[in-house]
This record gives sequence, structure tokens and C-alpha cells, in this order.
Amino acid sequence: MWIDKWLMGSTRFELEPGERSIFIDLMVLGAKDDGYVRANNSMGYPHEYLARILNVSAELLDSSIAKCIQFGKIKELKNGVYYVKNWESYSLSQRHKKRVMSQKCDMASQKGDALSVSVLSKSSSLSFNKNLKVWEGITEKDRAGWGEAYPACDIDVELARMKEWILSNPAKGKKSNYRRFITSWLSRTQDRGGSGPGGDNGGRRKPDPPQSGKYIPPTAAEKELEKKFLAEFEQAKKKYMSAKGYKTEDEIPFDELETYGMFKARRARELQQGGKP
Repeated sequence: MWIDKWLMGSTRFELEPGERSIFIDLMVLGAKDDGYVRANNSMGYPHEYLARILNVSAELLDSSIAKCIQFGKIKELKNGVYYVKNWESYSLSQRHKKRVMSQKCDMASQKGDALSVSVLSKSSSLSFNKNLKVWEGITEKDRAGWGEAYPACDIDVELARMKEWILSNPAKGKKSNYRRFITSWLSRTQDRGGSGPGGDNGGRRKPDPPQSGKYIPPTAAEKELEKKFLAEFEQAKKKYMSAKGYKTEDEIPFDELETYGMFKARRARELQQGGKP
């Protein structure tokens, strides 16, 4: 619709305000069918039906259609079918339609990009605050997801272990993607048997799913077993560091910590069986 033609054209003088609104409604209906106002190719809409869907009286609809035909706004065809005359001048050209659709696609793409950036930003917000010595940005949904993916891991225990490792290794503990660091850590722990001493949750029965919030404390026998293990583990660690020439634990590369895990799992199993290495 052209602004000047609508405001200054003859339609404003030929039709009353109510009749102009009917003419606009008929053009809107015509836009659905290339200028035709009809129920199908051979049948028009009954006037009573048109009056109901346009929310006007039948008298106003009849008078408006009559005046639109009189002044050459619409043309009456067979069986109550109407056609908006000069439809090509009212409708958008194919070229303009393509431009409008292209703009809509661009806007949709920009919204999609903005959503992706938002999701990525939300995902990367997980971090470790070294000043406060706490994890930030970890949600209950994160915990539930990790608990489902790594059932042998005690998420709280492993997050605490990660924290201590980061604080003990300031240079290596600085990560650009802490979420990947967490999942890699949990994956390795899962592969080694879980969070407890000796893997497989330390010989304990597996805890309830994370969402239950139920904590199962270790038994006296389990505490004693862990005490024995820690003593032997410290001896093995000192021997390993001496053989490698490491003076402090901070000098041990992260990937070499696997050695500790392997020894830990093997020795705990031997202690459980009451045997000696």
C-alpha cells in the first residue's frame, strides 16, 4: 500500500470510514489468493460468513461491497467470487517479496547467532575463583548431568580434589575451559574405578543417585583400610618422586598423576584381599 495514494487518493472521498475498513479487509483476504476473495476456485464466501469473520454487520458489508464495485475497487465474478481490481499495484512485487523474505531470514539468523553466543557464554561461565578458592557457575543441572555420565564418581569429592590440585599447581591449574577440565578429570576417575580408595567406589556399596542427596558414611573397617592405604601411598609417592628427580609435588606433570591412580587402585585391592604386594 502506497502512503500518498491511500491518504490523498480517491478512496478516502468515495468510501465512508466503515466502508474503507471493509475494503482493507477484502484486500487482506485477497492477499491470501492473489487478489481473489473466495472460498475456492468456483465459490465465494456467503455474506453472512464474511460479516462474522470481519466482525461487522451484514448491512455494512453489503453496502461496502456495492460501493466498492460501483467505484471500481473490486470486481464481482461468478458465484459470489470477488477480485480486487488493480491487485498488482496493491501487492508487493516478486522482487520486493524476495527482499523482504531475505531480510526476515537475516533477522532469524542473527537471533540464532545471538542465542548461540548466549548459550556459549553461559557454558563458559563455569570457572574457578582462585582468590576465594571456590568453583563458580556450577549448577544443579551440571551436577546431575555429571552424576549420570560418571556414576562411579562422587562429584563433590572430585570437585574438592580438583580444587586442591589447582591450588597446588598454580601454573598448570590455569585453564581456558574449566568445564572440559572437569569432564576430563571425571572421565579418568570413572575409568580408574571411581572416587573411593581402590576404585569401584572403594569397595563400598554405591551411593544413591546424586538427586537423592543421601550421604553414606564409611564404616570403621573402611576407615582403617583407607588409613593403611594412605601410609603406603605416601611411601610409594616419595619413591616415585625420587626416581624421577622431582623435589616437590608441584613439579609432577598432570599426565603423570595417572601413576598415582594406578598404584592406588592396585594396592587398595590387595589390602581388601588381605594380601601383600
